[in-house]
Amino acid sequence: MNLRRYISQELTWIKLSYRFIWAHHPTCDPYANQRFDVMGVSLCQGCTLITVGAIISFIGSLLIGFSNLLAVVAMLGLTAVAVISIDGTASGRWLKRTVRLLMGIVLGISLAQLFLQPWMLKLGFAGLIFIGYNAYRIYRRMKPAKNLCESCDELKDAPNCSGMIDRMEANRKYRQMVLPVVDPAFIKQLERKAADNLE
Repeated sequence: MNLRRYISQELTWIKLSYRFIWAHHPTCDPYANQRFDVMGVSLCQGCTLITVGAIISFIGSLLIGFSNLLAVVAMLGLTAVAVISIDGTASGRWLKRTVRLLMGIVLGISLAQLFLQPWMLKLGFAGLIFIGYNAYRIYRRMKPAKNLCESCDELKDAPNCSGMIDRMEANRKYRQMVLPVVDPAFIKQLERKAADNLE
């Protein structure tokens, strides 16, 4: 497959799926507290908070410096602990949201140091990013996210359920638009028809 065709296919899929692909979860009510719905686009809460935290802290680290930003992170961490301690009923989701945001902030600070620090410290921060990323992957493998679909009344209908119907529709349209272009059997069929017409 050439690069131009690959890019075209990827852009086609993004056009069909951008409203739900960033959610990383089904777009039904049971998963409503695990995503943000913004202007018709569903976004994964965890990934959004990590990304926002990383972008803000990366820019902030470049603008106001390393030591000052660490103080800001410490203040945010203390504030989060205070909120969770006061509002115990919200600690579950709030704790996860706060941890994801702080993960993003630490990531942004570490990435900024790749531009700000001497070479030896740059290697240290690069190693910190690598270790942190792989530690999180190992953690998720050992403790995967709870699958709410297992207790859903629509489980018997999956994947044609309310939370996946938009994805299934996008897949159907994608196959209709892309498969005829890349399927070797379809191409051979066209070639046979063209040969028959020449005869």
